[in-house]
Amino acid sequence: MMAHVLEGNTCPWVCFIMQLQANTCLLVAKTAECGAQYIRLDLDGEEDFNETMLTEPPSRIAGGSVVYPGEFPSIVSLQTRTPTGQYQHTCGGTVIDERHVLTAAHCVMGRMATRISIVFKEHDLSRPEAAAEYRVFPTKIITHSKFDFKTFAHDIALLRFDPPLKFHQDPFVSPVCLPGPATKGIARPAFTFAHKPATVAGWGKMSEGGELSTVLQKVTVPVLTNQACKTLLNGHVNIQDGHLCAGWSRGGQSACQGDSGGPLFYHDQDGHLLVIGIVSAGVGCARALSPGVYTRVSEYLDWIRDNVEAEQ
Repeated sequence: MMAHVLEGNTCPWVCFIMQLQANTCLLVAKTAECGAQYIRLDLDGEEDFNETMLTEPPSRIAGGSVVYPGEFPSIVSLQTRTPTGQYQHTCGGTVIDERHVLTAAHCVMGRMATRISIVFKEHDLSRPEAAAEYRVFPTKIITHSKFDFKTFAHDIALLRFDPPLKFHQDPFVSPVCLPGPATKGIARPAFTFAHKPATVAGWGKMSEGGELSTVLQKVTVPVLTNQACKTLLNGHVNIQDGHLCAGWSRGGQSACQGDSGGPLFYHDQDGHLLVIGIVSAGVGCARALSPGVYTRVSEYLDWIRDNVEAEQ
């Protein structure tokens, strides 16, 4: 991909973040008019998430709080057509560029593209939105060839759609940033996001066995190390490098059924919103000592890039 360096903050949006050196990142936008922009990230200077927060979740509505309209303009609702011709929310997804949505493979595996729709600008599933949500149908579903339903390994997929989005014409739809690689032969602890706060959003159930939320919800949870997650979920989920875990030790807040495929967001210190995880699996919902399991997006940047560029 050709990169052009622009002076100042001239990009209308940024959708890719890559590590250049120990403490420098390159933000790469995928539109020709935007090119690339270099910014400095003091990765070593990030504040660590307060360790006490791992066992003391904040007081708030069980399962999370309501997202205000437009707070996460990259999130979409994936809806399946029922036999009656109506559409029902089944999974979430995240816009990564003008033609692609990132989601979980288990959300779309074996489904016909004609039975799935992507709904942008959705907020309240029970009524029309003031911002006028709109629906498109994927022209192609791309699932990871090594996805395994038994282990939820490689639980990642892309949905391609037409016509392309025009971000500059609609402030309620924009792409999210993708995180830099976690390794690539060099230890880069800052990109594991361990002990950092991350936010999961979706229309999933508000409690285990409960009802789906009609209004988009969010909750902030701490990211765990994979080693800690392996210990906690031993015998339930085989945690691999492509997984990321997040959740409170005491439980009470997490993603739940219906949130699958949706984003786990992280705000970097420069205000960029990154999607670091895709809701994938878990043991129940918000149980104590049972963190949610996400697909670690940074492990699949090459897969995403290769599949996006193959369609261009």
